[in-house]
Amino acid sequence: MLTESVPIYVISLQSAHDRREYISRNLGALNVSFSFVDGTTPPELPPNKQNSAIAIWDSHIKAMKMFLKTQAQFACIFEDDINLAEYNYVKQNFFQNIYQLAKSIPEGYTILQLGTMSFKRRNLLFVSLREFYFLLHGHYRSDALPLRNLVSRLGKANYLILSKKIEELTKFKSKPVEGFCTGAQAYILDRSAAEYLVQNYSEKLDWDLSSRFSMDTFLESESRSSKTPSEIRTIRLSKQLFAQRQIPSMNNYFPGN
Repeated sequence: MLTESVPIYVISLQSAHDRREYISRNLGALNVSFSFVDGTTPPELPPNKQNSAIAIWDSHIKAMKMFLKTQAQFACIFEDDINLAEYNYVKQNFFQNIYQLAKSIPEGYTILQLGTMSFKRRNLLFVSLREFYFLLHGHYRSDALPLRNLVSRLGKANYLILSKKIEELTKFKSKPVEGFCTGAQAYILDRSAAEYLVQNYSEKLDWDLSSRFSMDTFLESESRSSKTPSEIRTIRLSKQLFAQRQIPSMNNYFPGN
């Protein structure tokens, strides 16, 4: 029988003492129980996977496998660079109402993304090339489409109910829109999404050591398709609830980092 608890997992390298202290201190202040998931490093992977983007992907899969060993219906997964110093009142509401928030995800969707990679943290050339790639492959969409797509799929009345529900539970004004966007630092997912992503990862064979393609870019690519698998159909918040902290990082999706 599935439980109403929502386990919280924080992905972090064992060596990231400052980040772990920050997470423990701030989540402790909010009376939030969580589990660290030791992040994978490239040398721990098989030779055909030893790049930092794949290591991040593997770390998320590790968290999902832990989740699937529980009887929980939903899980919340964070990376250790989430910003917990902003919107304290909002975050307190989020954690107090996390199960109700997860249950508010409408039928037909399995992931609620709570934070994305802000444009200023992206390499402009990389972003431009990626958008051109999506255009060539027929997956391009303008910024207005994610909102229109969700309203169209849910119906205007149900969309307004969803928006109001999220705002009531979090005290945070942010429009829900459709589709995953690059940045996997914070999200809620259900068991079907975790099962799909674990299986997809285990069956994937075309690993590219020179690629920056990670789980979040995979989800973004799939979300841009008109045939997004139902198991990973995503809703995200237009305004970030859990942004990334501006801290030094040795992991910038480059092979060998």
